[in-house]
Amino acid sequence: MEQQYFVVLELPSGSNLNARYCPVDFWTDASKAIRQGKAKMISRRQDTGVSEELRNYVQHVKQFTTFVLVTMPLPSKHNTLKIFKRASHYVASPANKIIVDGAENFQLVAIDA
Repeated sequence: MEQQYFVVLELPSGSNLNARYCPVDFWTDASKAIRQGKAKMISRRQDTGVSEELRNYVQHVKQFTTFVLVTMPLPSKHNTLKIFKRASHYVASPANKIIVDGAENFQLVAIDA
């Protein structure tokens, strides 16, 4: 049985993965980075505790970083590879980006579904 999860992924550095100034292909590039395993999973939870985990994490971020919040159903038994594969699929879908939160050193974007 699948349950809803909030997953926060850190995208690799790069100007094409900056949602503020990104090229038109932001979601395509983000999906590719996730699918290729270049992203890093910061949080995976069924509750909104992802925000506390992200806040703690960004305190140690040295350079500007883009994080993606993906809300998606996952089976009770899942692994990182399955999460990345599914997340890349959700991110690849045409959607508007929303900058949910941001500061000098990070931004959190989500899909406007």
